[in-house]
Amino acid sequence: MGRMSAKILRGILLSILVLTGALHAQMVILSPPTNSVSTLDRIAVTVVGKAGSDATLYINEEEAAKGTIRIDGIYDFLNVAVPTGPVHIKVEAPGARNRIYSAQRDIHVLGPPKKALPYEDNLSIPADGISQKEISIKLQDAWGYAMTTVKQITVSLTSGTIVDKDIDPLNSGHQVPVKSGVVSFTIQAPETSGEAIIELRINQDFFQFPVRYKVPAEPFILVGTADGNLSVTKSPQENTDLPAIDAMDNYYQGRLAFYAKGAVAEKYRLTMSYDSERDKDNQLFDDIDPNDQYPIFGDASQLTYDAQTRSKLFAKIERDASYALVGDYNTNFAGAEFTAYDRSFNGLLTNYAGKNHSLTSFATLTNRKQKLDEIRGEGISGFYFVTQSDMTKYSDKIRLETRDRYHPEVILKSTDLVRFQDYDINYEQGSLMFKQPVQSTDSRGNPVFIVASYEYQTTRSETPIAGVRYSGKFGSKVDIGSTMIYEERTTSSAYMLYGVNGRVPIARGLTFSGEIAESRTPDGTNTFSNGQAYKTELNFNFLNIFKLDGYYRNVDSSFVNPSQSGSGFDQGGSEKYGTRIGVESQNYGKIGTEFYRQFNRLGTVNENRVEVFSIKYDKSLLTNRGNFTLGYEDAKRERFVADTVGFNNENSQLVSGAFSYKITEKLSSDLAHEQNLGNTNLTKPTNTALGIKYAMNPKLTLFMNYRMLYDSRTKDQVVLGFDSKVTENTELMGKYEIGGAMGDSRNRASIGIKNKWQVRPDLTLNIAYESTATIDSLEVPTPDHDAFAFSFEYLPEMPWKSTGKFEYRRDPTSNKLVLGLGTDIKVIHGLSAIFKLDHMNTSFLNSNDEYQLHGVYQLGMAYRPELTDKFNSVGKIAYLTDRNTHVNPDERLDRFIVSVHGYYQPLRWLELGTRIATRRILDDNGLLRDRSTTNFISGRAEIDWTLKWSSALDLRYMVITEIGQWQSGASTEIDYLLMKNTQVGLGYIFKNFQDDDFSYLDYQLHNFYIAFHLKFSEDIFNWR
Repeated sequence: MGRMSAKILRGILLSILVLTGALHAQMVILSPPTNSVSTLDRIAVTVVGKAGSDATLYINEEEAAKGTIRIDGIYDFLNVAVPTGPVHIKVEAPGARNRIYSAQRDIHVLGPPKKALPYEDNLSIPADGISQKEISIKLQDAWGYAMTTVKQITVSLTSGTIVDKDIDPLNSGHQVPVKSGVVSFTIQAPETSGEAIIELRINQDFFQFPVRYKVPAEPFILVGTADGNLSVTKSPQENTDLPAIDAMDNYYQGRLAFYAKGAVAEKYRLTMSYDSERDKDNQLFDDIDPNDQYPIFGDASQLTYDAQTRSKLFAKIERDASYALVGDYNTNFAGAEFTAYDRSFNGLLTNYAGKNHSLTSFATLTNRKQKLDEIRGEGISGFYFVTQSDMTKYSDKIRLETRDRYHPEVILKSTDLVRFQDYDINYEQGSLMFKQPVQSTDSRGNPVFIVASYEYQTTRSETPIAGVRYSGKFGSKVDIGSTMIYEERTTSSAYMLYGVNGRVPIARGLTFSGEIAESRTPDGTNTFSNGQAYKTELNFNFLNIFKLDGYYRNVDSSFVNPSQSGSGFDQGGSEKYGTRIGVESQNYGKIGTEFYRQFNRLGTVNENRVEVFSIKYDKSLLTNRGNFTLGYEDAKRERFVADTVGFNNENSQLVSGAFSYKITEKLSSDLAHEQNLGNTNLTKPTNTALGIKYAMNPKLTLFMNYRMLYDSRTKDQVVLGFDSKVTENTELMGKYEIGGAMGDSRNRASIGIKNKWQVRPDLTLNIAYESTATIDSLEVPTPDHDAFAFSFEYLPEMPWKSTGKFEYRRDPTSNKLVLGLGTDIKVIHGLSAIFKLDHMNTSFLNSNDEYQLHGVYQLGMAYRPELTDKFNSVGKIAYLTDRNTHVNPDERLDRFIVSVHGYYQPLRWLELGTRIATRRILDDNGLLRDRSTTNFISGRAEIDWTLKWSSALDLRYMVITEIGQWQSGASTEIDYLLMKNTQVGLGYIFKNFQDDDFSYLDYQLHNFYIAFHLKFSEDIFNWR
């Protein structure tokens, strides 16, 4: 009844307004309502006036439309374009006595999101791995109006976990709903204190907020063990077994290991780890290698590492984001280009993080060097090889970089990859195999590079390396940073790198930034080469209508920074400067122009000069379904090479046109043509390009680009693939897990592939094809090749997962075939199996039919009954082969390995364990041949006689059959529980045993020995 009355009243009021307007022949605006907020950029304006009169509509004092008022005194201005922000509406029309009457009204048109305001300043959470906090952020346009049009937003967090359910898990990032312009989500803190960045992303706009993870008031925990063995006889058992200790009367071996973590002195947290036997010579950090030991363990638990270090001691004391540690670390000196320094060390690292200032320093002793390789993607997943084969284990940092094809110093996209989740690595061979193909170019022709940074061991002695990085904010706008690095190369020479960078807003919309750096590189004894690098940038943006960018950069040929990304793109000895200007109008389109010059000196004689001027006009058509582009470019290139006379001049003048059209909601296409106006000395040939995009779903677009070249020297180009608008993978947590057999993370690392096309919930595919080559002498060269890749992931809810891939690449010198297959299954309760195949074959196109073959084939099984723990067993069969006839002499490295571990507890007081293994080696490099078979068997029995008395017997036997060389070992020990967690024992070594190659086991005591075993925790100190 109330609603009906309201409608009647509204009708009466409307009639009165119409009647009043008619009687007085004045203007009245009926809609939109005063001070209303529109979410559309086109609106309807309804007015009342004198019938038959001509009405004129003004938007922000500019004429927008005209119309004749109908006989009923009403007129509707439809589809009126309005800008975002405050909009003033005015309508004029003649009325009584032809007098001009007008009506005015103000509304607001919602603009894009420009503000994100958290409800709470200084966000902080205790870093205990448990605490959670709800974060609420208001989204507003530039004028402070709530973004009611936004329904979901992408949230990412650099550290910690977003607890809320991802409402769109197939899209990249974490999708969170937005209600009435407010986004709310809950984050859970990690166990490490520090600062993280919350990023909100809406289309191309993003907002960042810091969140601090404070040191929590958590209890202190301590767990540890101490073991010691002392040989009490004065004569060695066998003079031939252990020559290194024959001269020793007594021998002691023992181990002390503990882990401690918790709050100390209220605001500080201590993390400490010590292991007297930990000394990993060629390794930094720890990680779960799915190829280590056995491929499957019949266990779905997840492992994590804390207090990582290659040395005996790790210690870290922290307060909020500030800390000091001794152990393994990454320097991660970022924030600048020329002084970027990202290396992995074992040593001392300190970090002070204040509100506006931070200071990080490090110091170490090392004999390692850093290598940064930039490897071009080939359209397949591998294998890719770094330049140094003997890499330090787990020191690798791999990322994919997409660079501007004309300005390679500009990184368009950078994606950090996770070891074993995004790629597999062989540290001895220096090979990389990725979980998805690495394109050579993106859909716009920009080159894609694999950037591999890693450490490798040298033969030189350890020398000190130290560095410090400062960054600060002065006021709310000025950012300053400074870096200094010192590397002692020899006792009489050192490499140094230092520089300053900054960013200063000069006025509204006008920003200046710059960087200057210098390196000092030793050339020999007491001689050095100094090199400078500097750059400046000026950016001006006036209300997104007028934009101007100018830059200048200069890098000496003697400037050296091995950590600098892009250092391989002829940066040394280069000078580059240019400017870009853009003007945009909502009604008339946008026009942009660019001019740049580049000079590169390669070595001492080769020079390369480039000068390019371009102008482009861009306009939307057909109610924004189409887009038209018209352009002109004048490109000049001069090259001076030592074996030629003078400069080789090239020049191209091109006119270009392009048209793109959205045919349907899912299908769009574009057509482009570049016409070279000259006939000789062409830097760019005439070409026509056709592109088609099909949106398979809102998150996935299939694209194909074809470019036809009117130049017989270069082939046509084709690129087919999936648009990266969707997630880079379909990683739904838990999809790879098989309960009781394999955890999600380990199985993903073992057989996982990263696909983009989800055909159905349990099946994903990936298809890619590219046929490319260099067509433009000004762009980063692209090797001539064809590549095809296909892969699948089949991840049903049943305990069976399977993945596979087929890839083929062809270039003028070789053909490469890559095959991969992985499947694991839980056969019955307690019994699980896995099969893995990685195969690569490169055939070289020469008369000798040379080839290079790499293959890894593994079968693993695990029997871990869920209802009983009496018998457990894991085993594997593996065949590894590397063959290369492309070198002289030919090489062949083959390994065949079988290994089984078993555990059996027939009685409550009796435990039996055994390992049986065999390894067959077939090596041949023309000069050396190795044909050997090693067999190994070991057994161990443990008996609990009473609650206090126990004993153990250990037997080992190993033989190399071809030469009849063998060794065996036997020992026994009886132990007594002296008190809680404290055990003493007496043992006897019947026969010594030492093998560091196959079984990794040894005895290093003589005859009788005394044993001591202790387990301890913080309870022994009555700390809690």
